[in-house]
Amino acid sequence: MLQEKFLVVVDSAHSEHLALNRIVNFAAGQMHSGMCVHVFIGFEGQDLTQPDQPLEVVRGRNWLGELLVPLEDSGVKFTAELFWTQDWETSIINEIGRAHV
Repeated sequence: MLQEKFLVVVDSAHSEHLALNRIVNFAAGQMHSGMCVHVFIGFEGQDLTQPDQPLEVVRGRNWLGELLVPLEDSGVKFTAELFWTQDWETSIINEIGRAHV
């Protein structure tokens, strides 16, 4: 059985999540059950590059539930992890190594 792992990074500050939509659409076309998705949901630490932007992003349980509904409906196996970072690139690279994606 072929096992495929996918890492999908979600920026909680955005309202649209194109990578998540793409993986759901991709999953709909897959006929094998070896596909597994890990959703890596980021919350950004203090960003001093845009001083006019608010630093607070408020997300609750309902937001998280709504975010994951398309994956649940697709029937694909998935996990989700929340992370807080000031360095997205390093966080994602570390997760790739840790999750063996």
